[in-house]
Amino acid sequence: MGEGEEGDEMSSSEAAPRGQESKQDLRAELSQVEAERAELLQQARDLRSQLADAGPMDAAERGLIITQAEELEALAAELERRRDALLEKLGGSS
Repeated sequence: MGEGEEGDEMSSSEAAPRGQESKQDLRAELSQVEAERAELLQQARDLRSQLADAGPMDAAERGLIITQAEELEALAAELERRRDALLEKLGGSS
């Protein structure tokens, strides 16, 4: 019985139906998405910089670093799409 009562104490943002998040919640998520995207892109740049600075390197090792950088860039692209969707929900303002 106590467990059922806890469900009644949800915040208004938790109780809002999907797609009806508050602008404050959207802005907070946007900020988080932008920070994560920037971090992923920096990590990818750092990996690529390692290639330039490393000198001679085994082809398999070089390929692994390139693959890791590309995976980070792909994740950043997904976050960019999410960022664009959040900006659209916010009416183009941030």
